[in-house]
Amino acid sequence: MYRLICSIPCVAVLAASMLSAQSNAVPPVVFASSYVNWKNPYADSNGSWLRGNLHAHTKASDGKNTLEQMMNAYSNAGFDFLGITDHNVVGDMPASPPLIMLVGYEFTVVKHMNVLNTAKELVVVGRSQQEIIDSNTVNGGISFLDHPDWNAKPSANKEHYTIDELYSFSNYTGIELINSGVEGSGFAGTSWMKWDRLLSSGRRVLGFANHDAHSTNSIRETATVVRAADRTSKAVLAALRSGNFYCYNGVSITDIGRRGNTIFVGTENAQLIRFISFGGGVIKKVRTNAAELTMTASERYRYVRIECLGAGDEISYSQPFFRE
Repeated sequence: MYRLICSIPCVAVLAASMLSAQSNAVPPVVFASSYVNWKNPYADSNGSWLRGNLHAHTKASDGKNTLEQMMNAYSNAGFDFLGITDHNVVGDMPASPPLIMLVGYEFTVVKHMNVLNTAKELVVVGRSQQEIIDSNTVNGGISFLDHPDWNAKPSANKEHYTIDELYSFSNYTGIELINSGVEGSGFAGTSWMKWDRLLSSGRRVLGFANHDAHSTNSIRETATVVRAADRTSKAVLAALRSGNFYCYNGVSITDIGRRGNTIFVGTENAQLIRFISFGGGVIKKVRTNAAELTMTASERYRYVRIECLGAGDEISYSQPFFRE
C-alpha cells in the first residue's frame, strides 16, 4: 500500500542507494523556473480560484489520522485540494476522493522538502536531495523547501535552512513562505525575509503557504490558492508549476496581473496593500482594497511582489513579478 523511502533505522541503506543513484544520475533537462511567466505569473486569467494545502501527514508516517479522515476533514472545511506528504513515504490515493488530491512525500533524511505530482508512479524517490529535485522536475512535479526559519532545537541556534543552504540547492520550485503548523507550535513559521534575499539575488522561486498538518485539528485558514483551468489534479499542478497562485492568510485576492509595466491587484477585504521590491523594501503602500504600481527602469524594480493586509494578522502574498 505504501512505499517506504526511509525511516531512522534505514538511513545507512538509503545512503548506499543514494550513492548508487548518483553514479547513474541523468542531468536535468527541465528547469522549474521555465514553467513560470516571471514577468506576469497571473497572465492566464482563465479558470477559478481553488483553495488547498500541500503539506499534510497521516498515520502512514507521524500523523494522528488516517488518509480518509484527513481528506474528509479538509473537504468539510471547504478546501478544494490537498497534498499528502508523509515523511519519506509515498502512499496510494483512493479512486474517488472527496476533493482534488496530489500525491508525494516529505523528504526528511537531511533537510525537509516536499515533492508532489498527480500520480504515485511520477514521484521519484531514493536519491540525494538535489537529484530528487531535478528528477521530479523532469517528471512535471513540484518541489519546495519546507519551513526555512523553523528552529526545532533552540539550543542549536540555527534555523532549518540558512540562506546559504537555500543558495546551495537549485531548480526547486519554491520555499514555504508560511507554515502555520510551525507557527502554531511557537516557532518561526514565516520566511519572507529569506524569500526576498533569494529573489534579490536573481533566484526565481515561488512562495507556498501550508499547514504541515499532523491531525484533523491542525487545519488552519492558511492556504495556497491556485487559479486552475478546471477542478482536476492536473490543472491544479499546472497552476502551481506556473506560479498562478497566491499565499492566502485571511485576505482574498480577486484580480491580479500586469498591463505593460503596471502591476495591479484587487481584493475582497484588504485594508492596506504594500508593494515590496528589491531587498524587501516597501516601495509603495496604499490604504485600500485595490491598488496598482508602475515599474520603472530603477534597480529597485528588478522584481515586485504584493502583500495584502486585512484585519488583525491577516496577510496574503502574491508571487513575484520580475521586470524582465
